[in-house]
Order: sequence, then structure tokens, then C-alpha cells
Amino acid sequence: MWSPQLLRFTKTASSPHLSLVYLQQRLFNNLPLAYNTENDPAPYFFSPKVQRLLKYLTRVDHSKVFRHRTNYGEKILETPEYKFMTDKQLQEEIEKMKTRAERLLQMPPVIQLHDNTEHIISKDHALGGYDTAKYIFTDISINVENKNRICFIRETDGTLKRADREVQKRMCQTYFPMRGRTLKEPSMVADESLFNKLLEKKSYEFILDKACIQYEPDELQFHHMTAKVYQHCNLHAAYELLRSTRHFGPMAFYFAWHNSIDGLLLELLQTNVIRESVALVSLQRIMHPGLVQTDETKALVEEILDPQASTEIDLKRISNDEINLDEKCITCIDNYINKNSTKKAQQDLALQGLRELYKQRIKVEHGIRAAHGVS
Repeated sequence: MWSPQLLRFTKTASSPHLSLVYLQQRLFNNLPLAYNTENDPAPYFFSPKVQRLLKYLTRVDHSKVFRHRTNYGEKILETPEYKFMTDKQLQEEIEKMKTRAERLLQMPPVIQLHDNTEHIISKDHALGGYDTAKYIFTDISINVENKNRICFIRETDGTLKRADREVQKRMCQTYFPMRGRTLKEPSMVADESLFNKLLEKKSYEFILDKACIQYEPDELQFHHMTAKVYQHCNLHAAYELLRSTRHFGPMAFYFAWHNSIDGLLLELLQTNVIRESVALVSLQRIMHPGLVQTDETKALVEEILDPQASTEIDLKRISNDEINLDEKCITCIDNYINKNSTKKAQQDLALQGLRELYKQRIKVEHGIRAAHGVS
């Protein structure tokens, strides 16, 4: 129960509140804009195995994670600091950098839409007509998460009910303002032409960052904005713009959930990243167990997720075990293309090119080893 002295009410004029539904006039493909309310994606998204796969697919690039970015006009450039360090101190700093990078790449959660069911507390007809405006009662206790704050509305007819999510969010923003969040819809959301311009400029990360600030992960508007960005990115094969950001994992999850990974898979094959291709196929199989696939995929993924395993094909000093692993990955992807792919011709061609390049590099590597007397 909240403290009486911390309970504050606000009188508001009776006017229709802003709708959360953003009318979409342009669809990039037939993928849905929101996750199905009948099947909650959260248990899949937060499972340890899926998290490992998503982090692996994100492919951490520290030069991109720690790059300079705009920060609402504030100064972000600092005078560089130079230090002389021992090897031990250097390793400690590298570990700190990895920890910081992991924090910066924390993925926005993928959860189900919130329940909009109206909760009526009581109907006091004796209070009907007392005032022409509604009364909002908000719990402003300290150390309470905004999503758990109690917020009630007294209607003009005397009905007392729990405030809907939009009203609760506005009241929390009034008493506990969140930096970057506005009470009104951002212009980039309210004006669809402006939103489409940002998409055409491929400002994907900017849009997704704004969505994370302005909306909660279980809001319909958040689902719509992120889905539109993912679809546009998929349409233009601009996956690299979101790689090594905190949004790449949720995007890969979105494609796998809706059984639409073939565009991203094609890009991975064309860039010779065969092991990530297997990780992506495994991610889709977790959510769609009915897909035809070999039982060796699970064991293969565990080998790929080994910290010692490389992401890209690099034969400078590749071992025979790694060569065998890559060959098994190629076979796994070949099976997927033949049985499940919707872009079979393109992926077959990309896989054929990867296979030929791989054979040439192995031949060169064996020649180098033989010249040095290494078996």
C-alpha cells in the first residue's frame, strides 16, 4: 500500500487522449508489425541459448561500439589520456573495455504487448456529476518502478478505474521525467513523411534508439517502429548498419520469429561468414521446431560458440579441426537451402562461391605448410 502523504491527484479536462496506434500507409513486406499476443516471445528471447546466439550474431566490433556519436548537443569529445602500463595493467584495461562494451550492447527486450483490459474498481453513482473533469490519482512514492506505480482515474459519472497505460505513462513522465522522453509524440513519429525520410536515409540506429527512449518495450508503437525499421533494413539488405549495435540481436530475433531469415542468411553467405549462418539457422529452428533440419545442428552450434572459435574464414594459421568445423557448417547450410530456403537460387550461388573460395584458401594454406615442413 502506498503512503497517503505521497498520493497526489491531478485534475484534467475531459478530452480524448492520444492513440498509441500509428497508422501505417506503407508496408515493406508482409511481415507483421507486432508480435502475436497469443504467443509470448519473451521466454524464447530471454532463454540463455537464444541470448548466446544473438550476442554471437551481433559480432562485437569495439571500434564501432566506442565510436563518437551525437549526444543532444552536449560535448562528447574529451582530451585523450595517455598512460604507460605493464602487460598486466593492459590486460585489466582490456577486460574493463569488454565489460563496458557488453553493457553498451545490452539488447532491448522483446516482450508481448501489454494487456489493455479495463479494470474497474468501483462505481459510485453518488459522485456522478460532482465535477465536469476527471481526477487522476498517482502514487509518487520514491524507489518504485514507473511500470508498477498505481494510477487511478475517477470518471465524471463516479466510476473509479485503473488508468490505462498511456495515462499512467504521462503521469510518470510528469512527476519523474525521463531524459529524452517527451509527453507528446515525437515529430518523427507524428509525421509519417518525416519517418519515411529517416528510413530512406537509413538512420536505423537513430530511430531505434529514439523508440527505446520514448516507448516501453510492450507498447504497440514500439513494436510498430522497430518492425518498420527491420523490414526496411531487410528490404535493402543494410544489415551492416545495425551490426555491432544493441539492436542487431532483436532484429535477428524478429526475422527468426517470423520465419524470414533468408535475406540475412544470404548476406552472411556473400560475406563468407559461414559459422554465423549456422547460428542464424539454429536460432530459427529453436522457434520453429517443425523445420526440416539435421540433428547435428545442436552439437555444431556448441562448437561454433566455443570462445576459441573464429567467426570468419581465416586460414592464416587454421587448424585441421577448424577446417573440419567449417566443412560441417557448409554441409549444414547446404541442407537448409535445399529443404527450407525461400531464396534457394541466390543462396546456392553464394554458397557455391564460398565453397570454391574456401577450397582455394585451403590449398594455398596446405602449400604454405608443406613449404615450411609443417604437416
